[in-house]
Amino acid sequence: MTAHTLYAQQAVLGAGDALEIAPALIRTAGSRIVSVARGTRDELERDGQWPSDVDVDLLDERTLLAPAFINAHTHLAMVVFRGLELEAMHGNVVEDLYYRVERNVTAADVEAFARLGAYDCLLGGQAMVFDHYYHGDAVARACRDVGIGAVIAPTLQDSGGPGEALCEQGLRETADIDADSALAERGIVSCLGPHASDTVSDELFARALALADSRSLPLHLHAAQSLEEHQRSHQRHGCSPFARLARLGVMGGADGDATRPGALLVHALYASDADLALVGERDMLGYCPYGQVCFDHPAAVFQWLDLRCRVALGTDCAGANDGMNVQQELRAVAAAFAFGTAHSSAHQAFEQSGEAEAASAVRETRQRWLERGKQHLVPARLLASVWSQPGSLHPRARAGVIEPGALANLTLFDCAHPALWPARDPLRALVWGDAASAVTHVLVAGHWRGERGNFARSLLDSDDYREARAEADRRLTELLDRL
Repeated sequence: MTAHTLYAQQAVLGAGDALEIAPALIRTAGSRIVSVARGTRDELERDGQWPSDVDVDLLDERTLLAPAFINAHTHLAMVVFRGLELEAMHGNVVEDLYYRVERNVTAADVEAFARLGAYDCLLGGQAMVFDHYYHGDAVARACRDVGIGAVIAPTLQDSGGPGEALCEQGLRETADIDADSALAERGIVSCLGPHASDTVSDELFARALALADSRSLPLHLHAAQSLEEHQRSHQRHGCSPFARLARLGVMGGADGDATRPGALLVHALYASDADLALVGERDMLGYCPYGQVCFDHPAAVFQWLDLRCRVALGTDCAGANDGMNVQQELRAVAAAFAFGTAHSSAHQAFEQSGEAEAASAVRETRQRWLERGKQHLVPARLLASVWSQPGSLHPRARAGVIEPGALANLTLFDCAHPALWPARDPLRALVWGDAASAVTHVLVAGHWRGERGNFARSLLDSDDYREARAEADRRLTELLDRL
């Protein structure tokens, strides 16, 4: 069993609003953190807690030891869609383009493409992704090969979409991944993945919920992600997507059941206040701002936060926004108040008149937005959306915190790197900076990835990466020929 003893002069401890940076001695065994002792080396030695086997000693104040980032909504294999022209985003890109391509994608293609997506995430300091895609077993193998943790939701569809023929396979894969102890030791587990409210029947939802209850698994699904989904729900079921999900028992646990984990409801672009009131305390809303900007519009995240909904950040697929760096999504949330100003009625009035009074009204609008968002724009609260909140969703994959029992998913940042310097407030720097370029090492389920101090280059120069890229290149060429 792999074990590590790490001492850090600057470690990010606690969770949520209680985050703090303090010296700590951290022990890991296998995939988990087994103990955390707070205090400086002198204090620990005085108390008899300083061990003789410290293998990572981060005495310098330029290094920050933090929980590794969690990307709460990905489709790793869809990295192959990166670079779509803007015209492809008109209409419903999921149905008009993705479905057409995905009907021609094999399990071997998914495995090859997902490896490249996993490398992209790992290089951004992410040790865990919540992935939702077809051929879940292929995605699991890709994550295992790259050395990144994952909560894998094999996509379930039976009412439209390219996954209809794979529905039974998806249910089997969910159970098989959940039962695989070797994968769990590498931080790879499963959850239930109904695709969306308009592509899953009541019967399939019932089967998914039964499996979730029997294995204590969360659900991960798209909810109210498009105008078409919203319209179909009203036409077929006489209610909104969220109202239907609540009626089916997807949110909040069936009949108030306190044992099943919550549901991760992604996008919620067409969710009213009444819909959001149905979200349970254990449920979470998935926010992917850059992806939403491209495929429809960004969700009203301040509405979610005002209603005290828990939020988990994801990148969505690289086909939606060309990027898989979840830390950069934090910047979009932190700046969300400003975008409302640019498209407000006050700004439209100024565009028409150009008068000084109208310009003043624009500034007043900005101030109102800023005042509304001020309570939400605290670095610790923003970081919770990529650390402790998604890390609490799956009972067997607790992560995003440096605490005993959590997965040993840790990232080292160089605070003297130009991207973060001077980092007088390291937590704010992790929100607003380009933190990926300052990553020096990543620990995933107790295993170091790459070389410390040469992290990115060591991964990209490895034979494993070269072979993974060569296979993905070949399979992309063959896929394009088939299309």
